[in-house]
Amino acid sequence: MTALAQSTMDCNNDENEICNDKCDCINYERKHPIPKGVLLECGSGTGSRTFTPSSNKTPFQLAHVTIDTTSLYKPVVNIEFSSIVSFENTTVNLSADGRLQYELFRACDNKEPISIGVWSIGRRELSTFEIDRITTAFDFTFCDCTACPSCCDYFVVVTPIGIRTTGISEDFKVTVSDGRIAALAQEG
Repeated sequence: MTALAQSTMDCNNDENEICNDKCDCINYERKHPIPKGVLLECGSGTGSRTFTPSSNKTPFQLAHVTIDTTSLYKPVVNIEFSSIVSFENTTVNLSADGRLQYELFRACDNKEPISIGVWSIGRRELSTFEIDRITTAFDFTFCDCTACPSCCDYFVVVTPIGIRTTGISEDFKVTVSDGRIAALAQEG
Protein backbone atom coordinates (compact mmCIF):
# COMPACT_ATOMS: atom_id res chain seq x y z
CA MET A 1 0.00 0.00 0.00
CA THR A 2 1.27 3.45 -0.88
CA ALA A 3 0.10 6.77 0.49
CA LEU A 4 0.85 10.07 -1.24
CA ALA A 5 0.36 13.61 -0.09
CA GLN A 6 0.99 16.86 -1.84
CA SER A 7 -0.30 20.39 -1.62
CA THR A 8 -3.40 21.14 -3.63
CA MET A 9 -3.84 24.70 -2.38
CA ASP A 10 -2.47 27.72 -4.18
CA CYS A 11 -2.38 30.57 -1.72
CA ASN A 12 -0.17 33.42 -0.64
CA ASN A 13 -1.39 33.67 2.94
CA ASP A 14 0.56 32.90 6.06
CA GLU A 15 1.12 29.13 6.50
CA ASN A 16 -0.77 29.05 9.81
CA GLU A 17 -3.90 30.69 8.43
CA ILE A 18 -6.84 29.26 6.57
CA CYS A 19 -5.88 29.52 2.91
CA ASN A 20 -9.35 29.85 1.43
CA ASP A 21 -12.56 27.89 0.98
CA LYS A 22 -10.68 25.07 -0.78
CA CYS A 23 -9.73 23.40 2.51
CA ASP A 24 -11.18 22.62 5.89
CA CYS A 25 -7.91 22.91 7.76
CA ILE A 26 -7.79 25.43 10.57
CA ASN A 27 -4.48 26.56 12.01
CA TYR A 28 -2.49 24.42 9.63
CA GLU A 29 0.82 23.35 11.16
CA ARG A 30 3.52 21.80 9.00
CA LYS A 31 4.68 18.44 10.45
CA HIS A 32 7.82 18.13 8.35
CA PRO A 33 10.13 21.17 8.42
CA ILE A 34 11.21 20.84 4.76
CA PRO A 35 8.66 19.27 2.41
CA LYS A 36 10.06 16.90 -0.20
CA GLY A 37 9.08 16.82 -3.84
CA VAL A 38 7.01 13.81 -4.94
CA LEU A 39 6.22 12.52 -8.44
CA LEU A 40 3.84 9.77 -9.52
CA GLU A 41 3.74 8.32 -13.03
CA CYS A 42 1.39 5.57 -14.14
CA GLY A 43 2.65 3.32 -16.89
CA SER A 44 0.92 1.04 -19.33
CA GLY A 45 0.67 -2.64 -20.11
CA THR A 46 1.66 -3.96 -23.51
CA GLY A 47 -0.81 -6.81 -23.98
CA SER A 48 -0.64 -10.49 -23.18
CA ARG A 49 1.38 -13.51 -24.22
CA THR A 50 0.72 -17.24 -24.01
CA PHE A 51 3.67 -19.62 -23.63
CA THR A 52 3.58 -23.37 -24.35
CA PRO A 53 6.37 -25.97 -24.26
CA SER A 54 6.81 -25.64 -28.03
CA SER A 55 6.41 -21.86 -28.29
CA ASN A 56 9.17 -19.37 -28.91
CA LYS A 57 11.12 -18.55 -25.72
CA THR A 58 11.53 -14.89 -26.73
CA PRO A 59 11.19 -12.47 -23.78
CA PHE A 60 8.05 -10.33 -23.76
CA GLN A 61 7.85 -6.75 -22.42
CA LEU A 62 4.72 -6.71 -20.27
CA ALA A 63 4.66 -3.15 -18.85
CA HIS A 64 6.48 0.19 -19.15
CA VAL A 65 6.64 3.52 -17.29
CA THR A 66 8.71 6.69 -17.76
CA ILE A 67 9.51 9.12 -14.96
CA ASP A 68 11.49 12.37 -15.11
CA THR A 69 13.26 13.00 -11.78
CA THR A 70 15.43 15.91 -12.94
CA SER A 71 13.53 18.25 -10.62
CA LEU A 72 14.32 16.14 -7.53
CA TYR A 73 17.42 16.20 -5.34
CA LYS A 74 18.78 12.66 -4.74
CA PRO A 75 15.65 10.92 -6.08
CA VAL A 76 14.47 7.57 -4.76
CA VAL A 77 12.13 5.73 -7.15
CA ASN A 78 9.64 3.11 -6.00
CA ILE A 79 8.31 0.80 -8.73
CA GLU A 80 5.03 -1.04 -8.17
CA PHE A 81 4.15 -3.79 -10.63
CA SER A 82 1.34 -6.34 -10.94
CA SER A 83 0.09 -8.81 -13.53
CA ILE A 84 -2.20 -11.80 -13.98
CA VAL A 85 -0.76 -15.29 -14.63
CA SER A 86 -2.87 -18.25 -15.77
CA PHE A 87 -1.68 -21.86 -15.83
CA GLU A 88 -4.00 -23.97 -17.98
CA ASN A 89 -4.08 -27.73 -18.51
CA THR A 90 -6.44 -28.99 -21.22
CA THR A 91 -5.61 -32.71 -21.04
CA VAL A 92 -6.22 -35.32 -18.33
CA ASN A 93 -3.26 -37.30 -16.94
CA LEU A 94 -0.77 -34.62 -17.90
CA SER A 95 2.39 -33.87 -15.92
CA ALA A 96 3.48 -30.30 -16.49
CA ASP A 97 5.83 -27.67 -15.14
CA GLY A 98 5.59 -23.95 -15.89
CA ARG A 99 7.98 -21.25 -14.67
CA LEU A 100 8.27 -17.61 -15.72
CA GLN A 101 10.96 -15.06 -14.95
CA TYR A 102 10.03 -11.40 -14.44
CA GLU A 103 12.89 -8.94 -14.86
CA LEU A 104 12.82 -5.20 -14.10
CA PHE A 105 15.02 -2.97 -16.26
CA ARG A 106 15.97 0.69 -15.98
CA ALA A 107 17.22 2.84 -18.89
CA CYS A 108 18.07 6.47 -18.12
CA ASP A 109 18.80 9.25 -20.58
CA ASN A 110 18.66 6.94 -23.63
CA LYS A 111 21.45 4.69 -22.31
CA GLU A 112 21.47 0.88 -22.48
CA PRO A 113 18.93 -0.77 -20.14
CA ILE A 114 20.30 -2.48 -17.04
CA SER A 115 18.62 -5.23 -15.05
CA ILE A 116 17.82 -4.12 -11.50
CA GLY A 117 15.66 -7.00 -10.23
CA VAL A 118 14.57 -10.57 -11.03
CA TRP A 119 11.58 -12.57 -9.73
CA SER A 120 10.00 -15.88 -10.76
CA ILE A 121 6.68 -17.66 -10.50
CA GLY A 122 5.86 -21.24 -11.30
CA ARG A 123 3.45 -24.14 -10.99
CA ARG A 124 4.06 -27.88 -11.18
CA GLU A 125 1.36 -30.44 -11.88
CA LEU A 126 2.82 -33.87 -11.26
CA SER A 127 -0.27 -35.93 -12.01
CA THR A 128 -3.50 -34.26 -13.02
CA PHE A 129 -6.69 -36.25 -13.46
CA GLU A 130 -8.82 -33.34 -14.54
CA ILE A 131 -8.69 -30.34 -16.80
CA ASP A 132 -8.00 -27.19 -14.79
CA ARG A 133 -7.00 -23.57 -14.93
CA ILE A 134 -5.31 -21.67 -12.11
CA THR A 135 -5.25 -17.89 -12.33
CA THR A 136 -3.28 -15.81 -9.86
CA ALA A 137 -1.84 -12.34 -9.43
CA PHE A 138 1.88 -11.72 -9.44
CA ASP A 139 3.28 -8.46 -8.12
CA PHE A 140 6.39 -6.85 -6.72
CA THR A 141 7.58 -3.55 -5.32
CA PHE A 142 11.14 -2.36 -5.92
CA CYS A 143 12.89 0.66 -4.43
CA ASP A 144 15.59 2.10 -6.71
CA CYS A 145 17.89 4.13 -4.46
CA THR A 146 20.68 4.51 -7.01
CA ALA A 147 18.82 6.65 -9.53
CA CYS A 148 20.46 9.96 -10.39
CA PRO A 149 18.22 12.87 -11.41
CA SER A 150 17.30 11.99 -14.99
CA CYS A 151 14.56 10.79 -17.28
CA CYS A 152 14.27 7.02 -16.81
CA ASP A 153 12.27 4.25 -18.42
CA TYR A 154 11.39 1.27 -16.25
CA PHE A 155 10.01 -1.84 -17.91
CA VAL A 156 9.23 -5.44 -16.99
CA VAL A 157 10.16 -8.31 -19.30
CA VAL A 158 8.71 -11.83 -18.90
CA THR A 159 10.70 -14.86 -20.09
CA PRO A 160 9.55 -18.50 -20.00
CA ILE A 161 12.36 -20.35 -18.20
CA GLY A 162 10.78 -23.77 -17.95
CA ILE A 163 7.54 -24.85 -19.58
CA ARG A 164 7.58 -28.61 -19.96
CA THR A 165 5.04 -31.39 -20.23
CA THR A 166 4.91 -35.15 -20.67
CA GLY A 167 1.84 -34.91 -22.90
CA ILE A 168 1.00 -33.02 -26.06
CA SER A 169 2.93 -29.77 -25.80
CA GLU A 170 0.03 -27.47 -26.69
CA ASP A 171 -2.13 -28.91 -23.88
CA PHE A 172 -0.37 -26.90 -21.19
CA LYS A 173 -0.25 -23.11 -21.41
CA VAL A 174 0.99 -20.25 -19.26
CA THR A 175 -0.50 -16.84 -20.06
CA VAL A 176 0.67 -13.48 -18.69
CA SER A 177 -1.59 -10.45 -19.03
CA ASP A 178 -2.85 -7.24 -17.50
CA GLY A 179 0.58 -5.77 -16.71
CA ARG A 180 0.34 -2.65 -14.53
CA ILE A 181 3.26 -0.49 -13.47
CA ALA A 182 3.65 2.79 -11.59
CA ALA A 183 6.68 4.82 -10.53
CA LEU A 184 6.67 6.94 -7.40
CA ALA A 185 9.67 9.21 -6.83
CA GLN A 186 10.63 11.54 -4.04
CA GLU A 187 13.72 13.34 -2.88
CA GLY A 188 15.98 11.18 -0.72
